[in-house]
Amino acid sequence: MGNIQKEKYGASLFLRNKFFLCGLLYPAFHLLLVGWDGSGSSVYSLDRLPVRGGVKFRPFAESSFPLPYGRKFLRIESRIPRCKILQVEKPAEHLTAQLFTKALRQPIGARHLQKWLVQENRLLIVIPDHTRNTGWEKAIQNLISVLPDSLREVYFLVSTGSHSCTSSQLKQRYSNALFHFPVELHTVNRKDWWKLGHTLRGTPIEINPLLKEFPRVLILGGITLHYFAGFTGGRKLLIPGLASYSTISHNHSLVWNKEIHKMHTQNALRKYWHDLKNPAARTGNLRGNPVHIDLMDAVQKIAEKIPLYSIQTVQSEPGKIHKIFAGDWKKTFALGSQHIQKSQSIIFQKKFDLVIAGAGGYPLDISLYQAHKAMDTASKFLKPGGCLILSAELREGIGPESFQYWLQHCTPEDFYPKIFDDYQHTMHSAYAFQQKLQKIRMILISSMAENEVKKYGIYPARNITEALSLAQSFLPREAETLILPSPLHILPIYIGR
Repeated sequence: MGNIQKEKYGASLFLRNKFFLCGLLYPAFHLLLVGWDGSGSSVYSLDRLPVRGGVKFRPFAESSFPLPYGRKFLRIESRIPRCKILQVEKPAEHLTAQLFTKALRQPIGARHLQKWLVQENRLLIVIPDHTRNTGWEKAIQNLISVLPDSLREVYFLVSTGSHSCTSSQLKQRYSNALFHFPVELHTVNRKDWWKLGHTLRGTPIEINPLLKEFPRVLILGGITLHYFAGFTGGRKLLIPGLASYSTISHNHSLVWNKEIHKMHTQNALRKYWHDLKNPAARTGNLRGNPVHIDLMDAVQKIAEKIPLYSIQTVQSEPGKIHKIFAGDWKKTFALGSQHIQKSQSIIFQKKFDLVIAGAGGYPLDISLYQAHKAMDTASKFLKPGGCLILSAELREGIGPESFQYWLQHCTPEDFYPKIFDDYQHTMHSAYAFQQKLQKIRMILISSMAENEVKKYGIYPARNITEALSLAQSFLPREAETLILPSPLHILPIYIGR
């Protein structure tokens, strides 16, 4: 087992010991805390960000606890010694028609949506696919009810990126109100791309041509943490959401640390194979993040051709919206990201032998490819050689065929120099997954056949009781356990030694 690399955020000793005081003094130091992400939008630097104090690692004494699994829950039915649960204060405000209306009445850097649409009779609305839990599946009716009567044509385009999505899957996700309008699923297999040149980092901007057929484009999305783009949502609804395979692959290839590739020696391989990612391409970080900056560059070129309006949600937990940001596409994303950094960052000093986590339920645990996001967060709480029990239904199995191939046939060492010389989509996810399995053990509770799970270096279990029994064979007698009810909505910051 390799050593877990401690993340260096440059926090001062004062911040490490008195972070709660920083939170109190935040307004006075606002200007000092604002950073620049390289894309033209001001963001908060995670290095100096005051985080919430409403987080507790409290002892877990319950005899039963639910973990999300598909559309239902699995329950931890037995007491676990030396066990704690991450308890997070939940915001009281959740999505209502009044909250939605309030967001539209106070647009950020733009006019009210209805004024923005005045004298227009055609509108294209971009929405997330069935794998994204953004809250829009229920809130779409709120939007439709405020669209002006002057619109004669409203057309929905589903942002799928390279994911597969069918009409039946979409109908299971969204309310019937959506399907009173024409709906089109984006696909990377088309040939008639709208080409807008290249970004400064060389990414070809090839976008769904339907965008240029409408005078206005409304982007509906949800901002959440992302393990290499910093955050999802906002600009990602257009790229990679409506982009070609070439565009997606080149942008995602920016996750790699090109300085290592320049060395291109066996010594560099032996030294760096365990961490080939660009250190700025990480969860919750926009500063200097090459993937994010490239996305902003590409979408800016689209915005110069077509007026864009964005409405982005932020959830406190899967399916529960507590903030909505409406208006300018850059500013809504920047403010939504800042809100998540402030409300979901968790500083902790001690790691655990065992972590038990759910992947968020449907659709967040629809495949191992999607569940990896929960695994990424949960693994940050583990000691080297620790064990993760992950509950994920995986009704669609492992995920994309390319992801399956790289997981099954490559170790982290095998990815070098392929990732630089012949990068292919999903390599980054497979590498990150394998990288974690070099440091921890993972027990998976899923609907997949046990023999299939074992192919990928993962231990299968049929239920939580069996998973706990298996984990005990790996762990020390005095093992300490952490339960993470919702790992997708926390940004862990480890400051231990």
